[in-house]
Amino acid sequence: MEPDILQKIQAYFSRQEGVIAVLLFGSRAKGRATRASDVDVAVLFEEKHVPDFRAQMNFKEELGGELRAEIDLVVLNKANPILKHQIFTQGKKILENDSSRTTAFQVKSLFQYDDLKRVRAPIEKALLKGRVYG
Repeated sequence: MEPDILQKIQAYFSRQEGVIAVLLFGSRAKGRATRASDVDVAVLFEEKHVPDFRAQMNFKEELGGELRAEIDLVVLNKANPILKHQIFTQGKKILENDSSRTTAFQVKSLFQYDDLKRVRAPIEKALLKGRVYG
């Protein structure tokens, strides 16, 4: 992970209201980024500060301008269980303003992921057998 990019992301989200935690994920978190790689950033917000679509686009544009890179922004509050699981297991936490709220959200996300796995298991098994409807 490039220290300059991390510092700029931390500084940017430190100025934003309602940010609980920020994680870097994808190729940059894994150390496999190239010059053309985008910057994958996941943000957990306080519920009353979850950004709407326009605000998300502003975040991407402003941060992208500062980093001179394309930003893939995931609002964890709105993400699906599979994506949240991947981000929490493979991403790197780069800013945390409230560790207890981050942990509580992460635990809740893990339960959602486990529930989804249980529901999907028989469907995936049927798909592997080549039949879904009986």
